[in-house]
Amino acid sequence: MYVKVTGKTKAEFDKEQKEWVEDYRRTRNEFKNKIPELTEQYIKEAEGVIVPDKLDYWKKIVPIRLSDLYHGMELDQTLTISRIMGDEETNFEDRMRKSYKIFNDAGHTGMSANLTMAMLRTFCPYGNEIADAIKEFIYDKNN
Repeated sequence: MYVKVTGKTKAEFDKEQKEWVEDYRRTRNEFKNKIPELTEQYIKEAEGVIVPDKLDYWKKIVPIRLSDLYHGMELDQTLTISRIMGDEETNFEDRMRKSYKIFNDAGHTGMSANLTMAMLRTFCPYGNEIADAIKEFIYDKNN
């Protein structure tokens, strides 16, 4: 039956599953061990990028965000969009469109989208404006 359903014998299937679990655990532990280093990296990257008076709060939440389900994906999004929105030399409308596209191209789930929008509102220059645009699909060509 295993060969018919999975294309493998039970022994092959079990071996593959065991290898997958071991690989998952190894990768998870390697990432967990990098959290202190990544924390410092994210804090350094945020300086001069996020809203300045929120840097202390950023320092507190970075290790928490790195330890969660998304492993800091929302940190990357917040920093990327903050860089764009903070670029005063670029037309505001162009910054909004570019940030909107980056957010939508990220393939968020509902939970990661809401978390990222909350972080944009807190840390990003013009964060409320871009989060509102994302929430209301303002730059969606199909809406």
